[in-house]
Parts: sequence; structure tokens; C-alpha cells
Amino acid sequence: MKPSGNNAKTLTAKGRVNGKLTSFNLIAALVLMTTLLSFSQSSHVAIVVTTTDVNFNYGGKNAELKSSKENVRALRAGLSFQAGLTKHFSWVGELYYATKGGILNAGNGLTQDKSTLKLYSAELPLMARFHMGRFYLNTGPYASYIFSGRMTTSGPDAGSVSFNNTDGFKRFDWGWQAGAGYVFDVKKSKLAIDVRYGHGLTSLSRDITRYNQMLSISVSMFKSFKKNIF
Repeated sequence: MKPSGNNAKTLTAKGRVNGKLTSFNLIAALVLMTTLLSFSQSSHVAIVVTTTDVNFNYGGKNAELKSSKENVRALRAGLSFQAGLTKHFSWVGELYYATKGGILNAGNGLTQDKSTLKLYSAELPLMARFHMGRFYLNTGPYASYIFSGRMTTSGPDAGSVSFNNTDGFKRFDWGWQAGAGYVFDVKKSKLAIDVRYGHGLTSLSRDITRYNQMLSISVSMFKSFKKNIF
């Protein structure tokens, strides 16, 4: 059955309206995208120097070790790359040398003597950064590779740690980081202060539960790229 003349005209009119709406939506989306990118955060590379307090979470089964724990203060340094996408959002990738570790005081149930464990690694966080003016929030996962370690004690058991597959340490660690920061203008450059907390999601050793914990305060200097990469 063929549509009547009036119905055909109505269908044609609706088709034209739908076509105009589709074109309008496409133009609006392009304008919005252009606007967001025109006012996006800057892209830059920064040198990062961080003072970090690190320790281990020994898990619920070793709760008695909590009273014997003491932080290890370590220096971590590396590079941070921010890719600005919009006015309020950017991706951040970092690569730095990082020390993980912790101290157990004398009388603890694991080593008995006072012991200091340090694990030396390369760490790679990938963060989502949310900007609110000069203030920002970070959150994202990290992955790291531990290339060496050392245990020092007040007793005879001191030396390099083992990375065997039975009772040694694991080479790979991954977890989550979150924090906040603030950006200052310093002449033609910028200075950022970043406070961040991180917690491992996999145990670093096979014989006992050890999750990495860290609290860092970092200072970085950078100069924005003249042209944003996005």
C-alpha cells in the first residue's frame, strides 16, 4: 500500500528535520571539543625530587608486628610528564627510582633483632589528574620492578636479599596511588608541590605478607610546552 500524498510530504519533512538535527549535533560536538581543547591544561615534563616515608603492611595475620614498625625515610627522583586534555583534566605518567622498605624494632616476632629492609626499584605510576584552578587531585595505578635489596640487622643476619621462587622476594610490585597538589608561578616557570599516598596490592615477599606503603611530598619545577600536544 503506497502512502498518500500528505503522508509522503510529512515523512519527507521529518527526514529533513532529522537531518538538520544530526548536522546540528555534529557541529555542536565539534564546537564543544574545540572549546575544551582550546582551554586545556598545559603539557609539560618535570624533574621530580621526593622525600618519601616508606613501610610495610604485614597483613592481618601478622598484626603483632604493627607495634614494632618504623618508617624508612628515602629519596626518590625521576621524571613526570603531564598531557593536558581539557581545562579540568590531564593524564600524568611518571618514571622514577624508588626505595621501598621498613624497620622492625628489636623484640619483633619476625627477625627478633632490630632490622632495616630496603628494596631498590624503578616505578611507573599512571595517574588521572583533576584540576580546580591551581589545585589538583591525582589517582591511578603504579607498577614497579625491584632490581635489588638489602637487609641490615643488629644481629648476624645481614646482607643482600634473595629473589628465589620459594621463600624470597618478588621482583614485580603493583598498587594504587592518590594525592593532591598545588601549582605556584615562579617567574617564567612553575613549581608544584605534590602530597601522595600509595599502597601495594601484591605482597612483596613469599614467606610473609608485605605490602608496600608510602607517603611522599614532592617538589617539581617545569615550563609548559609552547604548543599543547593534544
